[in-house]
Amino acid sequence: MYFPTIISHCFLFDGERVVCMKTKLKQNGGFAIISVVFLLFVLSLMGTAMYMYSVTSLRSVRFLSDRKKAEYLAQAGVESASYAYQLAVSASGSNAAANTLISSTNSEGASMQSNQVYLVFDRSEPDNNHYKYVQGGNIGSYTDDQIIGYYDVTVTSAVDISVANLLEEDTTSASGVTSYPVEIKESQRIIEAHGHVGRAGAGVVGATKKAYLSEPVQALGKFYNDDGIIDGGVTNQKKTIKYDDNGTEKSVQVPIAKNDNFNVLGTYSTGTTLMIKISLFNNIPFIGKYIGIENSYPITLNQQTVPILMAYTTGNMIMNQPTAGTIKFKPNQSNMVSFIGKQNIFINTNIDVTPSKTCFNVMYLRGDTIVLNGDVEIYVYGFTRSSSSLLGRLFGQNMTSMYQAIAGNYCWSTVVIGTPNPETSTVTDPVHQAIYTLAPTISSSGVTMPSQGGYGKCGKIFFGGNVFVNIQIPNVGNYRYKAFNAGDTYYFDDNLPQSVGTKEGYGIDLFKYFIDYSVATKRYSDNVLSRFTEVMAMYYSTTDKTPTTYVIGNDDGVITYNAMRKIERDPYSGAFTYLADTFKSLVPPDPTDGSSLTWVLG
Repeated sequence: MYFPTIISHCFLFDGERVVCMKTKLKQNGGFAIISVVFLLFVLSLMGTAMYMYSVTSLRSVRFLSDRKKAEYLAQAGVESASYAYQLAVSASGSNAAANTLISSTNSEGASMQSNQVYLVFDRSEPDNNHYKYVQGGNIGSYTDDQIIGYYDVTVTSAVDISVANLLEEDTTSASGVTSYPVEIKESQRIIEAHGHVGRAGAGVVGATKKAYLSEPVQALGKFYNDDGIIDGGVTNQKKTIKYDDNGTEKSVQVPIAKNDNFNVLGTYSTGTTLMIKISLFNNIPFIGKYIGIENSYPITLNQQTVPILMAYTTGNMIMNQPTAGTIKFKPNQSNMVSFIGKQNIFINTNIDVTPSKTCFNVMYLRGDTIVLNGDVEIYVYGFTRSSSSLLGRLFGQNMTSMYQAIAGNYCWSTVVIGTPNPETSTVTDPVHQAIYTLAPTISSSGVTMPSQGGYGKCGKIFFGGNVFVNIQIPNVGNYRYKAFNAGDTYYFDDNLPQSVGTKEGYGIDLFKYFIDYSVATKRYSDNVLSRFTEVMAMYYSTTDKTPTTYVIGNDDGVITYNAMRKIERDPYSGAFTYLADTFKSLVPPDPTDGSSLTWVLG
């Protein structure tokens, strides 16, 4: 084995001098210095490159941050303009500034632009209010360091008009519906906001956000006056509506409503015969049930042809309180009017649909969600089968006077709730789906599949006031019943027609629901329920149609089917807590929130 021996910086190998470091340095004179200098030069280049990269990155990060600020400012501009416009609609009618804001963008293509609104950081404000918005004219007292940026907004009106028939025609019976083509205006507000970082003129970073606001409408002053009167009549004038019929352009003459803000959907013709049931001897003690006679008798009435009017908006329908305090129909005429908010409908007043004698009033309230912040009065003229003169009834005495009394005093009214289109409703019952027409079904494979494109689709109504049903029984008295209580909230099947097997008036007739519920649950005495049944037969039963039954109960008064489901106040009620209602489901929507916005991407 040979091992190297170290002697004075020299390596000896096998006894011979191989390398001497001192000699080696002399032999490569200056090479190490050059290498070190070169290495330092390379490192300096790398350092410069890294520095330049860091500076560029910091600038990029700062730019991206400013860009994001500008985007947030633009988004805030769109949302604040949406809120301001919807708030103006909610306050319109009595607020001059709100009316000006709305009227400025009423016509197609009309636009208005906001002032500059700045976002500033002010340390002099309380801890929770350092950030605040300031009008551009008041920005002079703030330094550039305090100014984050600003936005300005432009609001433009856009209207898309289409023609459609919204009613299902029914001219096969004495009472039926005739449909007209109607121009449907899909009105929107295009809200475009520009966000900028820094003070105006100095900011170099900008961003744009755009969204569409489905137009909310204030019904006060447009569909009813300050006295609260809705005129459901039409003029003798007509207008021409052109429409496409499978590629062929056609035109039709349709009547014009007295209030030309309404669309005329069609007409409803009443029947000419009113059937009443008369009982003879039924009230005689002990033997009445054996000798009593019951029969139906016709009363001839004058046929009425009533226009069906529509108030429509693509956004929220707001119905504020008139000076008179209550919305009513014009007296001495029959009225059928539908208020439709394609999103939601908010009724911030009382409603009284009581008709004049020999007339009837029907109000339709249609929205995915209905918020009813007032009392509702429904009135119906009924009659009693009892008579103080059994012999007179047996021999036909007093029958003529009774017929005349009914023919001259009968009147009927109701409120029907529904959604604009059951199949596109945005509301679903999170707890129970199977009770609704548009509900899930179980396929043969056991997989839950939506039926008719829905999954428990329904409507929803918040009762902020009471609903009263008033029934007048001649020679007996006036009876007032509370059908719904203030504070109650319901999901309801909005896909039920008024008559079985037809496509008439989808939704829930509140008067008929009250009658059906009372009969199904045996809520009142037999005598009262008998009167309810008589009234139902008088106004709803015809020879060719069967009215839809909303509530069904068994002999013990236990409900076996109900087209409306009350939301429980106790979120933990029921057998399965995870299927129970939540407190959130009891909170009505806000008419000024941003859910009406449709954002434009890009």
